[in-house]
Amino acid sequence: LTLPKNSITTIALTTSLDTTPPAAPTNLMAAAGDEITWLDWDDNSEGDLAGYDIYRSTTPGSYSDPLNDSLLDSSDYTDNDVNNGMTYYYAVKAVDTSTNESNYSNEVSASPSSAIGAMGTILREWWMGITGSSVSDLTLDPNFPHNPTNTEQIKSFEGPTNWADSYGARISGYLYPPATGSYTFWIASDANSELWLSTDGNPQNASLIKGEF
Repeated sequence: LTLPKNSITTIALTTSLDTTPPAAPTNLMAAAGDEITWLDWDDNSEGDLAGYDIYRSTTPGSYSDPLNDSLLDSSDYTDNDVNNGMTYYYAVKAVDTSTNESNYSNEVSASPSSAIGAMGTILREWWMGITGSSVSDLTLDPNFPHNPTNTEQIKSFEGPTNWADSYGARISGYLYPPATGSYTFWIASDANSELWLSTDGNPQNASLIKGEF
């Protein structure tokens, strides 16, 4: 472009601004341990994704600033700044390279507690009013997992028989093997059931090892 000396020329510059936010993260899940919570969710697929922000509150649906100082580049998060006996609510937002923010993900809650209760006991929880015989009939109930009908500490990894109708139950705890070796696990039930085991103290690492279907 050649311009005459002392001339005035108008140049128009057209730019395109990205104002489309990424999709809200999906399938947010939470698990809790002794003064710790773990979060995990599905990866967003946007090519211009910059990262994620984590939000936490002790009141459902009420969030202010994100927990993280900078965007997270992975779809998981460990929160060590929590207290046992409290219930925390979490949600996630996705942010793209143009700083557009998504809506909040689904909200989840977690209640940290001491990883070690009384040695020799295990937690049994039950939910009344569960119809059907599939494990999903329990896990899809809106009161599962944080609002059981009742709980108790039991001394064996076994629930009662001929106890009630139309209910679902969960027995969970930490296993402390007395010696290094090979151990056999099994499960039996009159309806569908699943046995999950983690190789460490993180419940998110549990995998299905046995089931009655």
